[in-house]
Amino acid sequence: MTRGLTSAGILALFVAAAIAFARVQSIWIDETTQLSGLALPPGQQLSWLLGRDNPIPGVPPDRMPPLSYWLGSLWAGLFGLGESSMRLFGITMLAAGAPAIYLAGRMLGGARGGALAVPFALAAIYLAPGTLVLAGEIRAYPLFLAFGAWAVWAYVGALTRPGTGWLVALALFSLLAAYTHFFGVVMAALLWLSLLIARWLQGEAILPVLVGGVVTALLCLGLAPFVLAAMQVGEGSADAAGPGLADLIRDLARLAFRLQLHGVHLSHPLLAGTALLGVAGLLVLSLAAGFRSRSDDPARVGLFLLLPAVLAFVMLGLLKLTVGSFDVLAPQYNSWIIPLVVLALSIPLTLPGMRPIAVAFAALLIGANLVADWTLLRNAVAYTHGPGEWVAEAIGSPEDTVVIHDASSNWGTSYFPVYYLTGGKATQILRQEGQPDRQILVDGIPEAEPGLAERFPTRLFVRSRSLTSSEIGARLDEPGDCGIPPMETGEPAPDSTVSRCAYESATMSIQRR
Repeated sequence: MTRGLTSAGILALFVAAAIAFARVQSIWIDETTQLSGLALPPGQQLSWLLGRDNPIPGVPPDRMPPLSYWLGSLWAGLFGLGESSMRLFGITMLAAGAPAIYLAGRMLGGARGGALAVPFALAAIYLAPGTLVLAGEIRAYPLFLAFGAWAVWAYVGALTRPGTGWLVALALFSLLAAYTHFFGVVMAALLWLSLLIARWLQGEAILPVLVGGVVTALLCLGLAPFVLAAMQVGEGSADAAGPGLADLIRDLARLAFRLQLHGVHLSHPLLAGTALLGVAGLLVLSLAAGFRSRSDDPARVGLFLLLPAVLAFVMLGLLKLTVGSFDVLAPQYNSWIIPLVVLALSIPLTLPGMRPIAVAFAALLIGANLVADWTLLRNAVAYTHGPGEWVAEAIGSPEDTVVIHDASSNWGTSYFPVYYLTGGKATQILRQEGQPDRQILVDGIPEAEPGLAERFPTRLFVRSRSLTSSEIGARLDEPGDCGIPPMETGEPAPDSTVSRCAYESATMSIQRR
């Protein structure tokens, strides 16, 4: 009873904090694509995802399986297609994965051992600042993590319980994840492979696992048309050179960090250090318990929980060496690893001999995350996507306002949200010193008519650039101008110059006449 109430309290706190952050979050490039795609009729939406036509040329095309669009369309039909509604959809979907973590924790710890392990696993996932940010994304990622959690639940069941029902559940949730995000195919392959290895090492029957894996693979073939369409969207990216070995090791280490911690942890070295110490301590205890346990000991399951994660890093490293431009190490693509690792970290909390020191390490991690959550919500704007909505809000009337972007900056972070939020009515121009202005149109960026910008009574000069987590952390108390000097506006001088500091930041000069 106490465990259930504690778990419900953790989930309620997650929902409240995620909504609080979502209210401040800003629309970014990929969300303009998702929102535009969700507005399409079902048949046209499917045709668009398959790359057959593009009825929304003003935003980037998508390379995504259809399930997040289908479920999102159902939600939008009931509750509307507004930004707030769709952010709440993501939070709701991600919360729906919490019972999977609860049930998996109970299987690992039992009635007594799970008293600490279950609340820890829920808090470590759902009260992590990265999860609070991810929850409100208007993309497939919240849904992908939720299906990943249920697939991990089925994987734990298949490891610890007899019966083919767990294999059916693993196949079902693997397919749901794969049809939500292409990296669900990676997840499915590695979970089935790991289960096969675990059954073989424990002397159990492997034929049912082989059959289940093959059936899942065959059913994933329905994704082939979407994969081909995605390859057309990203044509040329696979030809880019991969990183060197040293860069690859650094990038893999960064992914491991970002799957457990968020950039807000870097706002203070002590915060990041405390969280890392908690993770490292629990990991060492879990490995020690697993390696010294008998084959039939529940502690051995911790090793099999970490096995798919280890295999994932090997596979991702090989993919990264092959595919240079596409970021296969993006944490949101690999979020399915998080439940595996957290459940493995919870194992020492189920073992009486390790429990006291495990509780100390768990307290360090959860405590650091709660402080990070507080920092995140107090400085929510700094951890939003970017300046697109902020620029759009400065446009009083699209007919009277022109947005002039610095062509050498990250202008797309502002352009696409402004296009979406103004329905394409705002005139937007690229300007670069020594070159004629170019007007950004849906079918190209031709040279603008001479004097086009000067015809508008209000001109917004926008210069954008990315900030790292360390740069944001150093600017929380005094954000200033984000280190982005304003564009030259010529005569007359601008009426005002303002800045917005976030992962994608901008300085905007406003000139009226």
